[in-house]
Amino acid sequence: MRLLPGFMGNPESLVEESHEDGLLEYPVYTKPQTWRGHEVPPVLLSGNHGAIAGWRHEQAVRRTAARRPDLLPASAAAAGLELVPAVPADAGELMTLQRACWVQEAIENDMLDIPALHESLDGVRAWIAEWRVWVARIDGRLVAAARARVERRESGEPVWSIGRVMVAPDLQGRGFGRGVLEFAEGAAPAEATTYELWTGARSTSNLRFYRKAGYRQSRRLEDQGLVVLTKRTSRSGR
Repeated sequence: MRLLPGFMGNPESLVEESHEDGLLEYPVYTKPQTWRGHEVPPVLLSGNHGAIAGWRHEQAVRRTAARRPDLLPASAAAAGLELVPAVPADAGELMTLQRACWVQEAIENDMLDIPALHESLDGVRAWIAEWRVWVARIDGRLVAAARARVERRESGEPVWSIGRVMVAPDLQGRGFGRGVLEFAEGAAPAEATTYELWTGARSTSNLRFYRKAGYRQSRRLEDQGLVVLTKRTSRSGR
């Protein structure tokens, strides 16, 4: 019935269905411009139809990522996260997130002697200062993070060392991790020709994830139960 000519008062309503493009609908505002402390976003009052369309799409992706991430393909899920530089005030939430994430590491590797599980709040604050660190939030909750910095091998070759790629356990498997990893890779300086990261030798889920992202084992640290994975950057020319 909805497709019969004349049934819908505004035919355009059929074009912008709630799930028409696989996303939840963007927020909708009506008069008055201010209601109970809520303001209509200025972009919607600008008359710039391109900017309005872009805002609506961004909001739809964010709302879907927060409420129904299962509807998103990996690329769209990643777009629903806005990664920003971490600040010292994020340390408490980062410590909580990494402990939640590394519990699974401890189970898979049958060991509790994992630094991320034992770091103090001061320890987390220290590496926020020493590394480039990014965090992402959904509805105010810190749900993902990563860190990276340039390190040099004995040969002097600079590598972009990526670590603490974390996504809250209840949001894993929905594409967020790949988005966080790609963001960290994209932040590499021009001098780095190789990405490098470490994970547990028995962390099957991590190993599978990194291999799908193009990483390959370069060495194994038997005494620490770790493997080192690397991938050449696109600018390396190899």
